Amino acid sequence: MRAGAPSEEIDSSPLFAAPARWGYEYVEPPPPVQSPERGHPPIREQVRKIPRAQAAGLWEATALAAGGGIGAIILDSELGFFSAGGVKGIFAGAATIAVHILAAIIAFRAARAWQRSSPDGQIGGEASAVGRYLIPSINAFGAFCVPYVVLPVEAIIGWRRIRRERGDLVPHPGEAKRAQAEYERSISAWQKRIVQAEAADLKRFESALVWYPVALTDSDRMTCVFGGTPVSWTAALTTLGASLLGSGAQVVIGDLSRRVTADVLCSLARARGIPTAEAVLPGDVAIADLFGQMS
Repeated sequence: MRAGAPSEEIDSSPLFAAPARWGYEYVEPPPPVQSPERGHPPIREQVRKIPRAQAAGLWEATALAAGGGIGAIILDSELGFFSAGGVKGIFAGAATIAVHILAAIIAFRAARAWQRSSPDGQIGGEASAVGRYLIPSINAFGAFCVPYVVLPVEAIIGWRRIRRERGDLVPHPGEAKRAQAEYERSISAWQKRIVQAEAADLKRFESALVWYPVALTDSDRMTCVFGGTPVSWTAALTTLGASLLGSGAQVVIGDLSRRVTADVLCSLARARGIPTAEAVLPGDVAIADLFGQMS
């Protein structure tokens, strides 16, 4: 079957570009790789540790309970705020109620700090609503009724726990919260960098060139090729012949195979405006033109 002239829609200019080459080789680009940062995640910052009672606010609550208990005892002994027949009048009544309310608030806070400072407590976290408010509310009610009894007891119990559990250390709540926020930001930025780096490498792999010219060198004197089919010989002669013509060389092909493997190259050369001549041996008069410029 004789190959026809190439379609005008096909761009044959790459075939006629220098340097002279035998063909093209397929070179697989390096496969995409994972980001080296995958094995190096951010490290959480180490924060200083303090006693659990201090972290839970038991120190402050105990101090308030002690101050409130002492104040309640002084008010009762000197002014009779909490005793029958004590101070009279609207102002005294309002002051008494205010002191009772303040004592209840102190007792509620002390009970909450006591809960958080227990070994199974959740510093910085919260338990159930019943566990959070039932016992502190009972404690606050007792302090509202008899503050000069409940508050001193709260202070004594609090100081005993503080002394007993001084070696129970936990991370500083404020610093731990800040370190956790910074760690989460670092993790987010780390994951983003990994995604960007791996996407860029995948794009590099998908857009990489895979066909590279196999160029001839000035020292080449003979290249032997064996086997193949008519189509592969036509492709080889077209690639090599076009690159030689594009490099300014003259090409003579002696086709002894009867496979008309040079027809595609001749058609491409004519389409590019390169003069061509063909002769069928023996006895074709055109043979003189083929070798006319040779010594």
